[in-house]
Amino acid sequence: MATKIPPYHLTTVLKRDAVSIPPDHGLDTGLGVVTNLRLQMFGAIVVAAFCVSCRGLTGRTHERSPRCDVIASEPARIELRDGRSMSIDATSSAASADRMLFLGTFVHLWPQGATGTTPPVAADSLMGVELDRRGVLRAVPRPESAGRALFPRVVARGQRSFEVVAFSAEDGAELSAEPLDSVSVWYGRYADGRWGRIRRLGAFARVSVQSEFGSQLVVVDGGSAIAFPFSDREPASSGGVVLLRLTPNSTYIDTLRTLTRPSYVSLSADGSASSSLIATMTMSPPERASSGPQQIYMARFDKTWQPAARIAGDAERAAVAPTAFTGRQGVAVTWTSWSAMRPSTSHIEWSKLEPRDVVRRVVVDSGAHAFAPMFLVVAGHPVWIYRRGDSGDSASLAIGNDSVVIHRTSFRVPFENPKAQAVATSATTVRFLTLRRGSSATEPVALSFYTDLELHCTQTR
Repeated sequence: MATKIPPYHLTTVLKRDAVSIPPDHGLDTGLGVVTNLRLQMFGAIVVAAFCVSCRGLTGRTHERSPRCDVIASEPARIELRDGRSMSIDATSSAASADRMLFLGTFVHLWPQGATGTTPPVAADSLMGVELDRRGVLRAVPRPESAGRALFPRVVARGQRSFEVVAFSAEDGAELSAEPLDSVSVWYGRYADGRWGRIRRLGAFARVSVQSEFGSQLVVVDGGSAIAFPFSDREPASSGGVVLLRLTPNSTYIDTLRTLTRPSYVSLSADGSASSSLIATMTMSPPERASSGPQQIYMARFDKTWQPAARIAGDAERAAVAPTAFTGRQGVAVTWTSWSAMRPSTSHIEWSKLEPRDVVRRVVVDSGAHAFAPMFLVVAGHPVWIYRRGDSGDSASLAIGNDSVVIHRTSFRVPFENPKAQAVATSATTVRFLTLRRGSSATEPVALSFYTDLELHCTQTR
């Protein structure tokens, strides 16, 4: 049953040059296997039912602001039917009909009765977990023909069917924060516990395909697409973005050269056209390419790239992980900003793009806890979930509407990892997959849980 927590009110603080990178079909898959267990830990999320009416961040009162209720199920441990448990550092997720896929690079299976000293089984052979509305269905294996599959991305395509893109790279790539010298890309479809044909897409050099730097897989124009930064060897501060557009039988590669090398890129579908995409990226401005804080740039793709334009950022605060989304009021962007290496200066920000791509900034929350939120859109409302403080025992949830935060609460919960993975399973429900360390000698080193959230927002009279 859900624990009830009283709400509290929000305190406000308030040149492009296209290049071609041809695929190389002479791929080397003889890569070494490195086993690592990255302990990004998360506990159970417990949220409460509550309603709140907020004052706009600009000081005006929204008389017809929606009121929202949020209710959470009890967290359930990820266990297979034979009693074995799983730990998954999930970095991508998707839902199709009553099926959900959560994938990641670091996935471990623990035998029944495992303790803190028990080694995992099936190391490096799993990619994630498949669930239905009742619970855990099965572990998702890595396709044998794909070799060492890193940084997987997944998107729903059809009834209980999914498209997956993953990468093979040199030993140690899964722990590297630098552009990777040699990366091969593969594509496959997964449905009802089985992989279809695996297709190799090509090879790339000096690219940042890690989940922390490249985009998720998105649906566009009858296919899917993914984007990631590339870097020139000389000078290393220059580069751009690679866009892969995929169909079951074809691959299209489009590249955008930017004024400096992007450190991060996200990709989202532009709701105004079926073939249009929006890439949101962080990079230093040309005049401060080697030392300036990262700022936010946006570029649109509709058959060809449009120039990347700066939309937000300043000379003092660096922008982190921007994401564009299409909501009730058109295109908006959310990101984290901070004075580098000073967590107390962190802001979660959110902006609606006005005409001529002018950004009006709103602060969702601020402080050391306000960093790297899990972000998704539910029934047209932007939703953020993030850690509350450094103790790992509480979390915050915020819901937005138009240009204000209409609902926010904080609640106590074991929450040790910086970010969870979530997917909307209907117009009003979300399933979270989370990870935490074993809390006693009788538990495995790490455990994963899933929690279902119900979010209901209704217009007030």
